[in-house]
Amino acid sequence: MRCIVSGVDVDKEAKRRADRLQQAVAIAPRLQSPERREFILETKTHLDRLQQNTLPSVEQILAHKMDLFKRLQAFCDYNDSVRARHAKQNRVRISKISKARANNEALRSEM
Repeated sequence: MRCIVSGVDVDKEAKRRADRLQQAVAIAPRLQSPERREFILETKTHLDRLQQNTLPSVEQILAHKMDLFKRLQAFCDYNDSVRARHAKQNRVRISKISKARANNEALRSEM
């Protein structure tokens, strides 16, 4: 039985999405951060539901998407803070290197 909604074959679309989710799940072991692994596990759960045709209601999906969006935003904020911290550390390193070079030049000029 085929179901077509708004000119889209739902079965074909579900299969395409399932294939994409399986590809995402396949790369899960290579991911490093716990947040990414958790996201992939949630994706795998969604894939299992998709294959069993036990998908949640639209309200549940929207609530889940909002939760994922909040998590993604928190993850992006965390990445921004890490980048800022690394930039600060690099500036400190550069200033230390500059001071050391200036001291070396001063010592050379004294000799």
